[in-house]
Amino acid sequence: WDMSKPRKVVRGKRIYRGRSKRPGQILRGILFALLLVVLIGIGYIVCREWVKYFGPGASQPESSAGTQTSSLPESSEESEPEAAAAVRGVTVSYETAQMTGEELDSYLSQLRAQGYTHVFVELKNEDGEVLFQTDAEQAVAFGSTDANAFDAAVFTAAAQKAGLTPGAFITALRDPLVSHVRNENSFAYADQLGTNWLDSTPALGGKSWLNPYMENARTYIAELAGDAAQKGFELIVLTDVNFPTRNTAHMNTIETEPSRNVILGQMLDEVQQAAGDVPVLNSIDLAQQLTLSENAPYVDMQEIGYSKNAPYISLSAIEEEQAALAQKFGTEADSTAIARAMLENMAADSTLSETLMPVIPSADLETLLPVLTELSITDYIVL
Repeated sequence: WDMSKPRKVVRGKRIYRGRSKRPGQILRGILFALLLVVLIGIGYIVCREWVKYFGPGASQPESSAGTQTSSLPESSEESEPEAAAAVRGVTVSYETAQMTGEELDSYLSQLRAQGYTHVFVELKNEDGEVLFQTDAEQAVAFGSTDANAFDAAVFTAAAQKAGLTPGAFITALRDPLVSHVRNENSFAYADQLGTNWLDSTPALGGKSWLNPYMENARTYIAELAGDAAQKGFELIVLTDVNFPTRNTAHMNTIETEPSRNVILGQMLDEVQQAAGDVPVLNSIDLAQQLTLSENAPYVDMQEIGYSKNAPYISLSAIEEEQAALAQKFGTEADSTAIARAMLENMAADSTLSETLMPVIPSADLETLLPVLTELSITDYIVL
């Protein structure tokens, strides 16, 4: 662009003056403004409806809300409780309970690996010996603790460490060690209240028994059970909760009321109270219970009225009484069929089966496991 040459400015061209608007242009402007207003209105309506149905505060359609509610549990309290794990218990010897350290840990770990959930040990045997170190008042007073008694707290801690639940067996009324009329816990001979009654002659090894009518006898067992619970045992099985059945002609109970079965039930209730939250099970030999005469029953479980039971089922014990048992069940059934009938009767009786945990000799387990499965009995203890 050459700046040296002058240029003429033609004044006739309207470079700086405003242009005059034609009628057609004005109409188009008005239409455009109307269109703009309409578009803004439509946009406002659309945005308002969008926020209503899809914005943060939007309400869900009823069908969707209902589906979401039904797919969630209303509360954890109303959810169905998990089924309790089946008890697979095994008993170990006194010598095993005396183990400590790695030896005990290894042994218990093997039991857990074999599929057992509970491990049981005897705390008091039928000779009256208390096999664990106890603080029970009468046991200390009578000196009934064995010299080699094991430390129960060590045993229960080791069992729990291995993933097992520790359980205990306690022989109840069969106890020739501390039972004596001078201890006010035993049976007297006939009307000689200062003389101990024995279940046979001394020459034949007769033994005295604890008498459940005597408060000291019931308290003794309750104290042992309470101490066992304190030391970590989580399940207690009482055996020999029954009166003697031999040589009873001159057995003076001293007390006679309430009935024998009722006093046994009272004893079980007192032991359970002493054990607190730890369940106490009553274990009886079903073969013996069903074969003794009606005039001298071993026990009447229904009259006892205790619903936590661990009946002892032994095929060899049934075979010894097979004729009487087969007659009672109305069939010449073999020992396995009789065992099934006995367990079926217990399982069907609600007064006996709140807890039903048969105690089975190890030799009979393979034979009786199918019977337990058939009867939906999931818990058992191998003896």
